[in-house]
Amino acid sequence: MQTLLVPAPVAGAKVRNFTTQQLCVLGAAGAVSFLLMTFLKLPTPFAEFLKYDPSDVPPLLCALGLGPLAGFLTVLVRVLLKLMIFTRDPIGLGMNLIASGSFVVVAGLLARHPARRNIMYGALAIATCAMTVIMLPVNFYVLRFGGYVPEGDVLQFLVIAIVPFNLMKGLFNSVLAVLLWRRLESILRRFGSVAPATGDQALQNS
Repeated sequence: MQTLLVPAPVAGAKVRNFTTQQLCVLGAAGAVSFLLMTFLKLPTPFAEFLKYDPSDVPPLLCALGLGPLAGFLTVLVRVLLKLMIFTRDPIGLGMNLIASGSFVVVAGLLARHPARRNIMYGALAIATCAMTVIMLPVNFYVLRFGGYVPEGDVLQFLVIAIVPFNLMKGLFNSVLAVLLWRRLESILRRFGSVAPATGDQALQNS
């Protein structure tokens, strides 16, 4: 079985091997993420153009199971598919890459033992807050020069719409990922997509 050598996600760690099977998992997860992003958009009360979709859930599961780089690669697959098929909004896709990439990378970095609920919950909460903070200057720039809202209302819109939207999106995706992780973890381990749990990585049922 062929392997792809990639940098380890944590400084001082050994080089990470992605097997062909694991790369197929990332590709499939990216494709599912693309479908969710394209065909499952739900309206939100914040603004007409702020729609929720659960496309971050597959990359988040990959980040929890295979590390932050795997999560980011899954997001990248989704964005490239979207760019190749629907090229009308490259700025929006760039923002999506930054938002989703920061979310899954932070979660993957912090959730060193995702089978332990307290660690997973804390990592997802911090990742949601990190994404929200990182997107503030990005959204400020786009809103100010993109004509989405009047220039004088940009800061107010950030506070009453963008921040709560990103927090809601991170919360919903985190809840879905936790629910799916508990059901998919054993399957992923069986197919070699997640390293076997040992010791303190065993799932706590409390």
